[in-house]
Amino acid sequence: MIIAAQSPLSNKPFLDIDDRRTDQVVLRFLARDEHITLHLQNDGSILKTHYYPDKPPSTWDETKVKIARQISYQHPERHGSYVDHRPLPKIDNMDGYHLLGRRIDLQSIHPRQQYYNHVQETISVPNDQFMLIFYLSTTDNHRDSTGLVIPCNLGEVCLELEK
Repeated sequence: MIIAAQSPLSNKPFLDIDDRRTDQVVLRFLARDEHITLHLQNDGSILKTHYYPDKPPSTWDETKVKIARQISYQHPERHGSYVDHRPLPKIDNMDGYHLLGRRIDLQSIHPRQQYYNHVQETISVPNDQFMLIFYLSTTDNHRDSTGLVIPCNLGEVCLELEK
């Protein structure tokens, strides 16, 4: 599902939410090769993997990549670019799971035409630069969101403008 942001000056797609698999949801930012993948685990918990290509180098040297490849990691060299790779924690006094806060600059986004043709939801924003907070609302950790709510196979992805 392609999400666009509409400001007084722009109307651009900026996010793709993909939940074609029953056990995961992927939030892809169209401005860069960045994504958050939510994986349903066998114990019912949700594993969050946040891939950010501009992350400074980590400790994933060639030895670790080789070992990861031997135990069947699909793209072991990418693991060094994970900002976050852990189960989502429930936080006291917070409804839903906090996924990310992201500053969006519509002027820096240049999506391909195919994304414009497939926009399914639009969020109204006050200007071309805004802060958006992402949450996951589930049956066991529900959030009554005031923002755009996108149903998905793990619950609802909530996009809320920072106040």
